Amino acid sequence: MANLSLPARDSVAAQRELFRVAATKGLTLKVLSTRDVHLSYSTIKGWATGETAMPAWAIGALGEAGVPDDLLSLVTQPFGRSVVSDEEGDGDLDDAAIAASDFACEVARARHPNSPGGIAIVPQEKSMIEPKRRAACAAIQRAA
Repeated sequence: MANLSLPARDSVAAQRELFRVAATKGLTLKVLSTRDVHLSYSTIKGWATGETAMPAWAIGALGEAGVPDDLLSLVTQPFGRSVVSDEEGDGDLDDAAIAASDFACEVARARHPNSPGGIAIVPQEKSMIEPKRRAACAAIQRAA
């Protein structure tokens, strides 16, 4: 994979993160491989370890297997793209507003002078902010 562009290498690194976070939500490799006939355990394991780059169809198959859009978007973020499921109608503006508010509140807490890093955002705060940022981005994309 040395011949991959920098965004492509970042995408492969992000796919490892996708599977790590998915497992914390109960979406283990074994679970995912049972939810879609095109997702064999050995194939998913290669993606999860970063041995192989996921093809484009894998994003759709993983979405069908229950991986949420915000996690699937990790793989496309190095290219400035987000994964958004096609929904009936206009999307849910209320969900987008709530997710954006949750994200903004988490950033405000991290910037508070009495927070662990003072007004600077430290890694423990960033780990609390990042999932809310991903969720807000996905919700806003759905509502767009």
